[in-house]
Amino acid sequence: PSRGLGDVYKRQVNFHAPTSKAPAEKRAAYWEELRGHLNTVTADGRDLIFLCDPNAKLGNVVSEAVDSYAGDEENDNGTAFHGLLLEFGLWLPATVREHHDGGETITGCSPDGCRRHRGDYVAIPQAWRGRRYHASILEHFDVGTGSVDHFPSALVLEWHGEPRQPLPRRRNPVCKVAATKDPAATACFVQHVAAFVPGAHDVSV
Repeated sequence: PSRGLGDVYKRQVNFHAPTSKAPAEKRAAYWEELRGHLNTVTADGRDLIFLCDPNAKLGNVVSEAVDSYAGDEENDNGTAFHGLLLEFGLWLPATVREHHDGGETITGCSPDGCRRHRGDYVAIPQAWRGRRYHASILEHFDVGTGSVDHFPSALVLEWHGEPRQPLPRRRNPVCKVAATKDPAATACFVQHVAAFVPGAHDVSV
């Protein structure tokens, strides 16, 4: 997950919360700012997906968003994260035993390897509960950093829907070679290209 406040593209939100070593005021301000950010993003009614490192321990407090599989005592970040999940209608399949493949649930460890924890999650809308999910930890995934402090948390979703109708064939664009030899037409084309302003990455074209 990326550091800082979420990088939003369509449904996906990535964020990395301060650790429990950060001052309580800093952590509280972070979660409040993130909540405001998410309220802005969901103003159009869109669902969200979290790919995140909230540095949160969860599991002993069970709700529609979090189950008890491989649970920890919920810490302050866990309480804040849990509240966001409930507020925005999300849940964590990795906390449900029947949705988790394999025995490994640890996503991070300290540099000395002495402290191991689950702190990275994939959260999806509760409205998607009727589908099949396979959460897992990619234990042997090489991120190329030369050291191992995180193991990627993965989620595979199986979608079953109606077959899509084939799109109608479109005629290939035709380039009029003669027009490229007309200085006036060429100048007009160059002028339009120079004046073109591409849309932002989140603007539908």
